[in-house]
Amino acid sequence: MNTARTGGLLILITLGAGQFLITQDSAVMAVSVAAVATDLDISATDIQTAISLFALVMAAFMITGARLGAKFGSRRMFMLGCLLFAAGAAIAAAATNLVLLIVGWSIIKGIGAALMLPSMVALIAANFPPERRTFAFGVVAASAALAGGFGPFLGGAVATYASWRYMYFGEAALALLLILLLTRVPETVRTGAARLDWGGVGLSAIGLSLIVLGVIRTGEWGLLLPHPGAPSWLGLSPSIWLLLAGILFVWLFFRWEARVERHGSEPLLNPKLLASRPLRAGLGLFFAQYLIQAGFFFVVPVYLAVVLGKTPLETGLGLLPLSLSLFLAAVLIPQLLPNGSPRAIVRAGFFGLIIAGLILLVTLDVDSNSFATIVPMIIVGLAIGAIASQLGAVTTTSVPAESAAEVGGLQNTMLNLGSSLGTAISGALVTATLSTVFLSGIVGDPVLDENAKSAVAERLVQGVPFVSDAEVDDARVTLNLDDEAAESVQRSYDDARITALKAPLAALVAAALLSLFLVHRLPTTAPGREPVLTNSSA
Repeated sequence: MNTARTGGLLILITLGAGQFLITQDSAVMAVSVAAVATDLDISATDIQTAISLFALVMAAFMITGARLGAKFGSRRMFMLGCLLFAAGAAIAAAATNLVLLIVGWSIIKGIGAALMLPSMVALIAANFPPERRTFAFGVVAASAALAGGFGPFLGGAVATYASWRYMYFGEAALALLLILLLTRVPETVRTGAARLDWGGVGLSAIGLSLIVLGVIRTGEWGLLLPHPGAPSWLGLSPSIWLLLAGILFVWLFFRWEARVERHGSEPLLNPKLLASRPLRAGLGLFFAQYLIQAGFFFVVPVYLAVVLGKTPLETGLGLLPLSLSLFLAAVLIPQLLPNGSPRAIVRAGFFGLIIAGLILLVTLDVDSNSFATIVPMIIVGLAIGAIASQLGAVTTTSVPAESAAEVGGLQNTMLNLGSSLGTAISGALVTATLSTVFLSGIVGDPVLDENAKSAVAERLVQGVPFVSDAEVDDARVTLNLDDEAAESVQRSYDDARITALKAPLAALVAAALLSLFLVHRLPTTAPGREPVLTNSSA
């Protein structure tokens, strides 16, 4: 093995481990909610607040992290990000209250991740020729797939049989190890003026934070009209106001960046980058990919855990086919099809997502079992792996090499926005559909008398929760329904629950179909095989 190849392998191992570290971190917190809440004597809602703040911090500083990488060197920023990540993990592991957990896990680790993620893109662009970037990005995507598949198992096992704190001490150790490995990775070429565009930093941070906050609170507050018991601003849900304010600040950010450039200074984000047609298409497809991916990751676990009553371990096993097939596709497609058309491969990926969604729409039922999700999950994994193996290389080769860090910031911003919106939309559709279908079924149920209908309707006036059969049975006892009425209510709820899960699936299929309109803007030639035009504004 020659020196260049050995160096490339070291870079891939380091970046893949970094991606694994960041991806599995959220999975660990998600499966450790109960253990953390009990240990710190706080509520599950407090843990969700910490998780939301982590997403907010990452979104707020992603573009700034990209500019810092271009300004001071992406390797240096990746190392600083690892150091912050290690410090945040250690603080979270030793936390004795919610404040320390938020400071360590949400804020310090969030800033660390915002420095690391854009730097990964820049380091791949700097250390791999265009024709090898597809493979490199595929390996990093495969690392994320492994983390998504095995992270919950690892975190759940450690939290159950030892302590969740050990996971975060382990993360700190791995992050420090990555710093040692990075000393052997070449630094990227530094670009940028000495002065940072602080106006751009502030506007982008505020705008993206407001958008992400509005999205992740949609499930609790409602998108347009407030949910029962939720706050109301001028008769509307706070979420819509936060989203509108965020969009306004993002618009102001781009206006500010254009002004900075006109005055001869260096903007936080060069507006000319977005003149590249492949870059615009790639960013839009990044957003769509992660929106759809998050939607599947919401629907399938809810179906397995709540409808079928599977344990957390069994639910995790149900997602394993997706992670394994994504890993294989992301690694093997660049190897088997090195000259393949990015447009054709990405188009095939989105068609795969459409097919998987349609299969789930047909197979999900009260009487189905976990095998009903295996084939579509394999298809989803192959599809996402195919898409992920191409988009990173397309976006980085569509702009000058020195702009790779900025592209990394944009990519990861789209990733965060897409993931947040995919989860929020899926949750909102499930809640709205469940309420409508179930209450309609109760009103039209000939088995229930008027007293039973009134009792059920009064109980559900605050909304219909998505709960398990056991919880429905507890509600039946509370309402004092006879056996025949209880069975009828259970049937209505079962049907409503399945219909509610199919609503986001239909939306995901529609999103994949709409994404096909962007795919035709991708190049037909593999990166590095032929120059890609970067100045098209078509």
